[in-house]
Amino acid sequence: MKLRSTPGWLTLGPDPRVFFPRTVARLLSNATGGADVLEILLHAHVKFIKGGGLMVFGQESPPVHNAPLVPQTWWCVPGTMDDLTVAE
Repeated sequence: MKLRSTPGWLTLGPDPRVFFPRTVARLLSNATGGADVLEILLHAHVKFIKGGGLMVFGQESPPVHNAPLVPQTWWCVPGTMDDLTVAE
């Protein structure tokens, strides 16, 4: 299991890249969009909110077409952030 702290702006909503509705979580480099800091989390949903953070569960897109989806969990802790904090 790989644990690391990655600052960014969390978004959860429809995937703009596909025709059919699919909820994705994205951790972006800044509040106005920017690049994805982590691989997009497909079929994402908030599992629970506890202890000042929230757990987002979903699946990473496989690196090879038709490979199985890889389960992924993000533990997100809100903090004071702005574009300068993310750039550090």
